[in-house]
Amino acid sequence: ALAEKFKVRRFHQGECIMTEGEEGHTFYLIRSGRVMVNTSKKDAADTAIELGQLGAGLFFGEVSLLTKKPRTATVVADQDVELLELTREDFNTIAGDFPSVRQVVETYLRKRGKETIKTLFQHR
Repeated sequence: ALAEKFKVRRFHQGECIMTEGEEGHTFYLIRSGRVMVNTSKKDAADTAIELGQLGAGLFFGEVSLLTKKPRTATVVADQDVELLELTREDFNTIAGDFPSVRQVVETYLRKRGKETIKTLFQHR
């Protein structure tokens, strides 16, 4: 029943999966491949700052999912990628049935926030 809530999405290398600033209602779990996470913030050389790469087993989109705020980063397929997409509604249903799921995602939200701040300060 849990697996049925996920929608399989595929993106080719170079395709944009989500854009910083847009409204976000979904969360993605990487089934295979790798994505690049970037911010529109610029470094001293006026280049967009790379926040990192994520691969199989990791997830993204949790900020908008949990806070209902706009996307905080742009995510592009760094190679062909297969994702499992989950809507906010389905996430809330799963988290209601399995509270530890919400705890894990909230923990990563805080951790990534700290890592993002650290990365941005390093590029000042």
